[in-house]
Amino acid sequence: MILRFRALARGLVERRAVELVPGATVHAFARAAGRAFPGRADDLDAAASAFDDVRYLRRPGTAALYGAVARADDAVQAERPVDAAAELVR
Repeated sequence: MILRFRALARGLVERRAVELVPGATVHAFARAAGRAFPGRADDLDAAASAFDDVRYLRRPGTAALYGAVARADDAVQAERPVDAAAELVR
């Protein structure tokens, strides 16, 4: 689950949908990703919470938590990010 979230983040950075800022928290990353994929903001926030909880041992990893991360990852892989520059022009 942790590796799946890291792959989600790496994929969005490689696609240039999100700029990774050194020292950013997982929730800051999820907010930035939510701006690029506004229809998936809640999914990305849930995935970030799952990552945080499991990574910092607040709760054990479960199939449901993995599912939250997998759904967010699959969804953003299948969609195109919002072009912020185009949104400003409209």
